[in-house]
Amino acid sequence: MKSKLIIAVLLLFAGTTYSFGQKSESAASAQTAEQRTQVIVQQMTKNLSLSQEQQKRVHDLVLTREQKRDTGKFTEEDKAVFKKQLNTILTPEQQQKHNQMMQERHKQQGTQDSPGKQPKKQEVTQ
Repeated sequence: MKSKLIIAVLLLFAGTTYSFGQKSESAASAQTAEQRTQVIVQQMTKNLSLSQEQQKRVHDLVLTREQKRDTGKFTEEDKAVFKKQLNTILTPEQQQKHNQMMQERHKQQGTQDSPGKQPKKQEVTQ
């Protein structure tokens, strides 16, 4: 009887945890491209001390990217173009700091290159 109760509690806990995770993901995806852009530009302004002109240019660049992502048409080529254009907006010091921040973010998320990619599995040799 105790084991059935423990299993029921564990299943309830697992289901609650899973549904909470789903809500978090759906809340983020419920934001519009403009809302996501605002958050990104605010974070970049805070972390990189963007000027007013840089904020406007970064906003336009990020908004275009986010709109493409919404349509599912954001390719690896688009990603490379985005990075190149962003680097023309940022100073060398800001570029360096941004690259460090992105590396740390990817490390925390467990990704190597971009947030949408799964990390490569290490081969186990004996």
